[in-house]
Amino acid sequence: MESSLLIDEPKTYSRWWTFVPVIPANRDDHSYHTLKRQWFDHTMNCVESVAARWKLKSSRGFYVEHREDHIATVLFHIWAAFPDVAWVGRLLDLWSVQHGEVRRARWSYSWEQREGTKNNITDIVLSWEDAEGEAVLVIEAKRPGGQLSDKDRNGGACYLDMASVRPFRRKQMVYLVDERDAPRIRGGLPASIPVASFQAMGQLQADLIGRCHGDVGHLLRACVGRHYAELGMPFDAHLTRKLAGIDFTGRQRRYEAVFDLHLPDPIERFLVGAEVTFCARAGRMPAAPYPWLVDEPSLPEVCAAKVQTTYDRSKPLWRLPTVG
Repeated sequence: MESSLLIDEPKTYSRWWTFVPVIPANRDDHSYHTLKRQWFDHTMNCVESVAARWKLKSSRGFYVEHREDHIATVLFHIWAAFPDVAWVGRLLDLWSVQHGEVRRARWSYSWEQREGTKNNITDIVLSWEDAEGEAVLVIEAKRPGGQLSDKDRNGGACYLDMASVRPFRRKQMVYLVDERDAPRIRGGLPASIPVASFQAMGQLQADLIGRCHGDVGHLLRACVGRHYAELGMPFDAHLTRKLAGIDFTGRQRRYEAVFDLHLPDPIERFLVGAEVTFCARAGRMPAAPYPWLVDEPSLPEVCAAKVQTTYDRSKPLWRLPTVG
């Protein structure tokens, strides 16, 4: 069977759609462009062939399983499974960020903006709108064991001073870290900077998604738990055990079983994404669940093409569209 991995160690996937938790509906889906910012970036996803074997050329990388770009995007993107924005307020509550009833929201990954000689790259930017208007949350994510950078020492103030963020009256910098690192991270930041754990976010995702769709809710919660456990940040061992013994083969009959449930579209694409991802994490290449994925480029093809531009990386995909 074809391997899902381009490189076995460190574990590096060959195709982007084999490890995202919610597969976009199509190439016109805003979610597709949000993810494309990560998988299409040849400046961080760098490989070369040496003696007929692929080698990594960068310390970053979305395709590399335990790197920050991978962890932050994969786990945060579980929010794409929710059909509405009711979850946004609950997420903001993890950092005690003040908000009203959220009406609209958008987010993006690795948005960057250059001012003069400085180029700041954010991990996650979330914007939302409530009765008081629009607001922005800049989330700095740290992989397990990750260290604070010089930009972090004053609470990441430079990110809130980026030209596109600066005009917002309500803006907040927060940190998302492994719960085991939280005390150390808090100790290195100004006292006013909120810190929440990936595990707390995962528990929230599982609780909220589990309230939907009756018996399927148990399966949805278990899938959330497994995503976190397999990336080294488990939050509920009981959830993980619920999927023990299931063979995620990534074959068409498994996808058809999901389609036959007639679930809301984002939830369906979450369960299909779980089937694909859990198969690929076992090293097996899943079949493409949707025909349009067949023509999506591989990691070596992305590296060779070098098509993504600085302009592409600076697009504020987190901005809410103008109404009216």
